[in-house]
Amino acid sequence: GAAKAKVAVAIAYNRPEPKNKISFKINALGMPMAPIRAVNDPAQLIADAVRSELRNRGFQVGSGGSDVTIELANFFSTFKNGFFSGSADAVVFITVIVKSADGTVGYPRALTGPPLLTDVQLASGSTTKPALDAATKDAVAQLMADPQFIAALLKTGSPTGKPTAGVTTRPSLVGS
Repeated sequence: GAAKAKVAVAIAYNRPEPKNKISFKINALGMPMAPIRAVNDPAQLIADAVRSELRNRGFQVGSGGSDVTIELANFFSTFKNGFFSGSADAVVFITVIVKSADGTVGYPRALTGPPLLTDVQLASGSTTKPALDAATKDAVAQLMADPQFIAALLKTGSPTGKPTAGVTTRPSLVGS
């Protein structure tokens, strides 16, 4: 039924950091030094990942059906020093809301992707990127694995406003 459902994906930016600041270098004492900045817009990266996953599942991505709003609340990596090596903790925190054309909310959910990259030798962009990539992948995978999200898209994105044939709505096994 995904081929009959239309989905528009929008991104809202709600981070406390400047738009492209994703981390900062640290010295040997763990004190923050220079900022690490993203080359691309982190919010657009999340929106593009969700659009790509929806297309891969057969949804029509564009206007005229469900409105998926993704709010990016956190996209940041911090470094921690260890005795021989350190770690990079990355957090991608998004809130996803699915609305029908009449404004009815069909799916509100907050998701986080919190991977940890260990054996880090340098607090730099080259170690920030894989940690944030893994956190982004984890958050988007959680969203796409949630049957309530897919059911909300099928219901709000179908022309009749009813779930397409063969779709059952059941509680998610993933915490909300």
